[in-house]
Amino acid sequence: MELFVSLLLMGLLLLYAARKVKAGIKRGNIAGNVVAACATFQTLDAFTKEKVIEKTAEIIRRSNWPEGDPITFPTDVARWGWYALAMRELSIKPVCAMGDWVMVSNPFTAMMVTDSMLDTVIKLAQKEGYRVEINREPGMFELMGIK
Repeated sequence: MELFVSLLLMGLLLLYAARKVKAGIKRGNIAGNVVAACATFQTLDAFTKEKVIEKTAEIIRRSNWPEGDPITFPTDVARWGWYALAMRELSIKPVCAMGDWVMVSNPFTAMMVTDSMLDTVIKLAQKEGYRVEINREPGMFELMGIK
């Protein structure tokens, strides 16, 4: 019986550790999207920037945004997250050494502006020579305590 309980506890600890690792990877991917979108957008010409903005609006409207309502972003992190999805659909490669864009189901709520993973990825991009500035003011979700 003791062996069974020990094995059960070890299994639960391994499951917990695996979930934490998976969550960390997911946070890293989301932060990578946000930072790469900011860095990549700065390198685009005016025409391509406009295409990204238009594609972003198209994607948001496909995700059940109320017709006729202007699209607003609660935070810079959300805006760059949506721009990343638009650049993914437009086949614009990220300039940072992060691989490729990652699909994120809802950039409005995917990452809070206070997430330390953003600091880590911003520093990595800056080490590569990219000027990445993201407004880290809390948006409505953070102020309401919603994640």
